[in-house]
Amino acid sequence: MPLAAESPDSEEFLARPAAGAAGRLFVAFVVVVLAGAGSASAQQPGPRPVDSISPDKAEFLPRTNFHLTANTLSGGDPRFTWDARWGGSADVLDYHFGRLGIVGDYEAVVGSERKNFDINQGLYILEASTSGRYREHEFALVFHHVSRHLTDRLKPKPTAWNVLEARYLRNFDFSGTTVALVAAAGNVVTHVDVDYTWNLNFDVAVHRPVKPRLDVYVRGLGDTFGVDPAIKGRTQAHHSGRFEAGVRFNARSAALELFAGVEHRMDADLHDYLPITWGIMGFRLVNK
Repeated sequence: MPLAAESPDSEEFLARPAAGAAGRLFVAFVVVVLAGAGSASAQQPGPRPVDSISPDKAEFLPRTNFHLTANTLSGGDPRFTWDARWGGSADVLDYHFGRLGIVGDYEAVVGSERKNFDINQGLYILEASTSGRYREHEFALVFHHVSRHLTDRLKPKPTAWNVLEARYLRNFDFSGTTVALVAAAGNVVTHVDVDYTWNLNFDVAVHRPVKPRLDVYVRGLGDTFGVDPAIKGRTQAHHSGRFEAGVRFNARSAALELFAGVEHRMDADLHDYLPITWGIMGFRLVNK
């Protein structure tokens, strides 16, 4: 998913003349995010759509994006009390009609089984992509790698998969309310200790400035994996989703987001491969 990161917000998104219709649309959006569109972690790192303005000539490292995110996980399960992520993406080369990008991202799942802050899982994401632009549209070919690990716990088998996917990215602007859309479909080309066969995912972020240095935003992410029944006996596709809403404080070189929401994660535990739903509340620090 690489390209350059940013997130969007909305107040006008929630308060327009047709308030009833907007409310129904908002509810539908949340339902689709949580019930429809999942990987081990629904939160996607890295590239965001960028404006269609391209450099006149090839440019090396025109964009980099870094983030640090942490949020609580409700529910009372001692395996899952906090979730933290940090990583970044870079456009290594913008060649005027597209770009080469990379992503590196790490997630730590923190519980309280053995101590107050007990990191019990780690998840690594590595990605490389190349894209082409046509007017305001961007199309990318992406190689996406995920590996999951237990921390201070025995795990005889590794857990990992690679996806080769096609991705679409676009920014929209509706009278100051910005919408960033990323959507992708791919084939799981190799996997170890998982039954995934194909993947669909999306990331939609809506931002609305309310003051010069303050935005409100909503964001929804969804992930769906098809499965091979011969491996674990599962026959239906599995889903993850995340919805969050919050505020974004914009400073000169960075921004701070404070948010709350809900997340449904498939295969949350590496032993039982069962889905879990949490309430979430946290912060995100990003560069600008």
